[in-house]
Amino acid sequence: MNPNVLACTALLGLLVAATACRMLLVIGLVAFARMDRPNPVRFIGALGTYVAELGLCGALFVPGDRRRTTPGRQEPNQC
Repeated sequence: MNPNVLACTALLGLLVAATACRMLLVIGLVAFARMDRPNPVRFIGALGTYVAELGLCGALFVPGDRRRTTPGRQEPNQC
């Protein structure tokens, strides 16, 4: 498998996971009557958000594809 496609798939998975966890966090904040007691939905939403966003931040430090194209010739987008 092409490493660029694998990297794009991993980033897309992290973005979807971060969004799903943010939704869980909001459900945990809205659906439960008491805010002074912890609930598992809010905890999983917050923890998952932090983990996914740390993964996205780590992806900034992974070197990308540095191939040069010849002038006038464009290669198709990999993602």
